[in-house]
Amino acid sequence: MGFRIVLVPTHEDVVRTGDARRVDHDGRVHRVERLDDLGRWERSLDLLAETVVVADAEPRRHTLREIQWVRHIDEHLAGQILLARGAQGLERGDPGGAVEDKLTVRRRVRKRQRVVGGRPRPDQDVVAQLAQLRGDRRADDARSENPDSHVDECRFRRMKRVRFAPSPTGSLHVGNALSAVANHDFGDWLLLRIDDTDAARNVPGGEEEIRTDLEWLGVGWDEGPVHQSERQAAYRAAAERLGGDRFGKITLLREDGTATYHLASVVDDIEYGITHVIRGNDHRPNEQLHRELTEALGAKPPEYVHHGLILGEDGRKLSKREFGATVASLREAGMPAGAVRGYLDELGIPKHDVHYDLPRIRRLAIEAIAAMSDEELAAAADAPVEVVPALRGARDLVEAHEYARQVLEPEPVSLGEEARPTLERFKELSGNGADAKDIVRELKAVGGDLKAVRLALTGRERGPELTAIVAALTRDETLRRIDAAL
Repeated sequence: MGFRIVLVPTHEDVVRTGDARRVDHDGRVHRVERLDDLGRWERSLDLLAETVVVADAEPRRHTLREIQWVRHIDEHLAGQILLARGAQGLERGDPGGAVEDKLTVRRRVRKRQRVVGGRPRPDQDVVAQLAQLRGDRRADDARSENPDSHVDECRFRRMKRVRFAPSPTGSLHVGNALSAVANHDFGDWLLLRIDDTDAARNVPGGEEEIRTDLEWLGVGWDEGPVHQSERQAAYRAAAERLGGDRFGKITLLREDGTATYHLASVVDDIEYGITHVIRGNDHRPNEQLHRELTEALGAKPPEYVHHGLILGEDGRKLSKREFGATVASLREAGMPAGAVRGYLDELGIPKHDVHYDLPRIRRLAIEAIAAMSDEELAAAADAPVEVVPALRGARDLVEAHEYARQVLEPEPVSLGEEARPTLERFKELSGNGADAKDIVRELKAVGGDLKAVRLALTGRERGPELTAIVAALTRDETLRRIDAAL
């Protein structure tokens, strides 16, 4: 869901707040709710779709905190933020005419809502759209702007346009995942680019695995995926401008006419208006060449930021073959997405190489599972919500799933007479209405055989806490299992 927000200031530090309305593409205006303060504004934004218009009410001077919140929207909310002047027509719910001579668009930035899966959006010129809604006489000029331009001008602040450009070689290495998260968190706009010019390295299904990993980590993108294999004409045209298939000692075009990494990467960064390139230290040797190529093509180089690599126990770059070195292996090991993303967020953009801390991810996994709601944990462990009490002590989602299986699919057992006193006492306490904690506490107090109770209920000697098992089962089911074990 994306937002387009129109703020209507009278001068630099005074903003008029009033009604919030959703403006459909056909020009119809729908009232959403009255905005009496910025706090309500913040809460209401989650309810709004498409275009939000904050129209004039009684003017008042905003507090510093409120002005900071406006800036917060500028920096963090999805949407195209337009600072405009005048809104009398909008205040009356009239999208046309009344403000045609006062509307002055002072800022336009491309939509920043992270779209998981990178679904393409309609590439509409918002200035033209708003002008049409209001009958702005400058509509024709606005429509004449290039709708395919990848670089949006920003008067007050340059938008940070970044890209994540993996090769389709399978699940993301955690080092590449670090680059993806760093770009996502740093940038205002993110391009997903698939560097697939080297066909020999491409793995069938590799791109799908990467997209799955990004979605699992909550890393969305604003445009793409763009495939370099489909942009060869642009690369060849750039090579001709540079003088052929070589640039100094560097090959630009392979024998089959396809572009090499250096040429394709630089051309894409120019055409998509990339302002910051955030990548691992192993790309640092490429920086000077990429700067020279960019300048030779008549463009200004982006800012290059190189972060530290993730190292294995041997102090070398973590091998993809090591356990936990890929996002897929962490997911298969039962690490919650929040734990892996939390670890990468903690690393941020490290200046120096870091040793991979898998124990830290395991600790974060325990915290993430504890923070899940019953419904979230049930879904993550592929278990019914009724058995969630038995899953709470799990250290990862694989263990949580196994705990659920123990509760739902007990192994048949037959216990000897030595277990009968404890099991009969269990039946008595349960029949009297005691809850799980009271039953286990009473059995423990009288020296009961708790191991026999666990075996009777699950058929296993180890598993979830006994109290959690008893709580997860109905009274009738616990008694049926106890009788079956006797």
